[in-house]
Amino acid sequence: MGSYLAEYRAPLTEADCLPLEDMITAEEIQVAIGSLPRGKDSGPDGFLASFYKALAHTLSGPLTAVFKDFFMQGLITDSISESHLMLLATPGNDSSACWAYRPIFLLNTDMTMLTSVLAARIRTFIWNRHTRANIMLVVSLIKCLTWRKPSARYIGRI
Repeated sequence: MGSYLAEYRAPLTEADCLPLEDMITAEEIQVAIGSLPRGKDSGPDGFLASFYKALAHTLSGPLTAVFKDFFMQGLITDSISESHLMLLATPGNDSSACWAYRPIFLLNTDMTMLTSVLAARIRTFIWNRHTRANIMLVVSLIKCLTWRKPSARYIGRI
């Protein structure tokens, strides 16, 4: 029991929350752009990772402003949360059977960058999860926020 409680971490303190409430910086966006995988299909926006990588320094300023509006005012375009559903055949299975396919969603690249930045921020607070799980959590939170239009303070808490 003592060893279990020794590993238990209490809820986040106010000091823990401060970095989570900071505005997204151009540097964080550049790191997110750098981590975008090459050779992947684009989402509905049509912009490949190579486009953002080639123009990282030029685009980081405008993207910072867009994400700031999202955090401060809850303003976000409907198109940022759009995605394409693709079905990929699983290797070694009969491609004529519908169960032999798995769905993937291709997100817009700006959404991928936003979720990457937010997932990196919360990564230190969520243990035993893969980065993919953190990104999916952030995507779900963003969708929830676009439906409810919460206050900027609430958004910053996430």
